[in-house]
Amino acid sequence: MSAHRRAPALLMSVVCAANGFGHVGGNGPDDPTDVRPALLNADGANDAFAGIAQLEGLGLSCTGFLVDTGVATESAIVMANGHCTGLFDAVTTLSDAAAPDGAVARFRKFVDTPDAVIEVPIAMVSHATMRSTDVAVLELDTTLGALVNRGVMAYQLGPAPADGDEILVVGIPVDGVEADDQVLRGDTCTAGSTVRLVEFEWLWDAAVATDCAGIRGGNSGSPVFAAGDVSTVVAMVNTTTIAAGPGGSCYLGQPCEVGGDSAAEVENRTYAMPVAGWAACFTGTFVDDATGCPVEPPPSVAVDAPLRAARPGARWAAAISAPGWNGKVTVKSGSAATTDCRVADGYGEPQSIDGVVAFDEPVPPDEGVYVLCAATVDSTGAASTDSAGYAVMQIDNTAPTIDIELVVRSAVGEDAHVEPLFSPPELSSFDVKFGPGAQTDCSAPDGYFIYRRVPILIPAEQRPAVVCVIGEDEAGNRGRPHEFVVL
Repeated sequence: MSAHRRAPALLMSVVCAANGFGHVGGNGPDDPTDVRPALLNADGANDAFAGIAQLEGLGLSCTGFLVDTGVATESAIVMANGHCTGLFDAVTTLSDAAAPDGAVARFRKFVDTPDAVIEVPIAMVSHATMRSTDVAVLELDTTLGALVNRGVMAYQLGPAPADGDEILVVGIPVDGVEADDQVLRGDTCTAGSTVRLVEFEWLWDAAVATDCAGIRGGNSGSPVFAAGDVSTVVAMVNTTTIAAGPGGSCYLGQPCEVGGDSAAEVENRTYAMPVAGWAACFTGTFVDDATGCPVEPPPSVAVDAPLRAARPGARWAAAISAPGWNGKVTVKSGSAATTDCRVADGYGEPQSIDGVVAFDEPVPPDEGVYVLCAATVDSTGAASTDSAGYAVMQIDNTAPTIDIELVVRSAVGEDAHVEPLFSPPELSSFDVKFGPGAQTDCSAPDGYFIYRRVPILIPAEQRPAVVCVIGEDEAGNRGRPHEFVVL
């Protein structure tokens, strides 16, 4: 039983035409979480999307697409998101890493032709990063020509869509989708402007904002096409605010657009990483040092900031290190809306590094997202900004307002086990107390203790009891007391 429980969100289901695309735009479905139409291909009508693959075994279920590298005899290359390979930080860069055993790409996953699926092992993660963008380059255990000869489409890479352009998105969602229905699905939608994006500890320099709906787990890496040209991929889906949790923003699953002097979450917005620059990397195969290829070196400086969110008055309390570097480093910080670690302007005087440099300056008092950048300095005094390290911090002075849910496990007349449910970042920790109703005042500050994630035991003889819970967000802001009666 539950002493308090929010009503669950209702996910509406609709029946859509499966062959071709519907249109989202201004006439989209009432519920943007609904999956898009499944694509039929028994008559070959959607062969153009046969080069889109479901990726399994890398760490997450994702979507990827076959790149036309121009040389049929070279290994086939699939592009997807960096986070599809299991990356979960803004520092690590994978290069020529063997793929896990059992990692596969499945092409031609149309709902009406299950026997036509082509499964190919993934041999190598040639490159993957979540630093400034969210990209993975995967080498398959077959050649480009072998796949093309089996009817798998290979795609060119083209410039990002302009604001207002109609686009097509095709991918394979899996979250909340039965296994037999995890098939290619597509829809039309509209591209918005290109924005800077922050999510959790990641800061992405350029992301195409879209109104594309139906985006779920599994859609990561879904190719975006310009309407009318399905031979060229212009971006790939990497994150969304669809079904974002309540309360705090800029957290996991709550990306924020950074602009002006602030960072703000936009409801039901899907974002895609541009891919045009990566065309320079493919000269028959993937060449990470090809002229113009946007592969970045791993950061030469590590910025270790212990807090991702804090209240006004906080300090960075960061430790800056540069393993193997005996020279100098330079540092700058500021609003994520206006501070670019790759731009040399704003960096401070170089300082010698001997192990670790402490950076404990205060963060500005205003709410917002801030970034701390650090770069090595070469012998000419120039900052090596292309390999700068960074950390992100959100300043939050707003108390959590979302309701707390208390789960009670017992039968009437027995001992009860109660526990408040976490919902980070807004409900990241709790203070609790309990006692007889007539003697327990939730508004009084005395008697509260930190909830340690172990269910609280209320003996049967102490029931009915009042349980008081105060939620605290990731930054340390405390909400109002919630009172629950356990009968």
